[in-house]
Amino acid sequence: MAIQGNVESRLELREATLLVTRYDARTTLTSHTHRDPYVSIVMRGSYTEVSGTAALLCRPGTVLQHDSKEVHADYFLEPARLLNIEVCGSQSDRGMATVVEGIAASTRCPRPIRAILRRASSSLRIESSGRAAPAWLDAAVEGLGEHGGDIRGVADRIGVHPTHFARSFKNHVGVAPSFYRARRRVRLASELLLSTSRRVSSIALECGFSDQSHLTRVFRAIVGMPPATFRAVFS
Repeated sequence: MAIQGNVESRLELREATLLVTRYDARTTLTSHTHRDPYVSIVMRGSYTEVSGTAALLCRPGTVLQHDSKEVHADYFLEPARLLNIEVCGSQSDRGMATVVEGIAASTRCPRPIRAILRRASSSLRIESSGRAAPAWLDAAVEGLGEHGGDIRGVADRIGVHPTHFARSFKNHVGVAPSFYRARRRVRLASELLLSTSRRVSSIALECGFSDQSHLTRVFRAIVGMPPATFRAVFS
């Protein structure tokens, strides 16, 4: 695995390679892939990752899973330390949560790392759980993706009480409807920032924000940097 950072420790196991890697502030990893599937866990600091048109601010405790050859780019606004786990291709068929649980049980793995891996495996297992979704979920997701996606209006349209809608939506999607809507709008804004030269104020209105300041505030909270910096770093 090509790691553009300072590798502080490395552990070779049968099913995976573990690397604790430090990244300096303002490190940019341009679009790249990894040969094998891997999991990345933020131990300290934060960074912004862009995969496709989706941008995400990764904070301590964030667990990211990538398939082999999945293209993504990263920007470290501040120093950060990550635990990167490169999984042998054949092992990934068992499921990432199972692989990570197995590594956490290895006596060769340092105790502090084992604790991090146990928390990560729980997160991965929740993400892959196959709970049956309610029949109205697809319509709700579509409604929240619309620029005027009012949450109470979406709940009324699908015939579900707003309180039940918010609770059930979070149980199945993993985030509250309001955050999902904001993330969808930010994703569209990030796509326009990278694919066009339009003014940020124009993009803000098209993506459902009240003005440029509103977009900047929400964009910074989700992506970790303002729109203009995002465009300069990743375009």
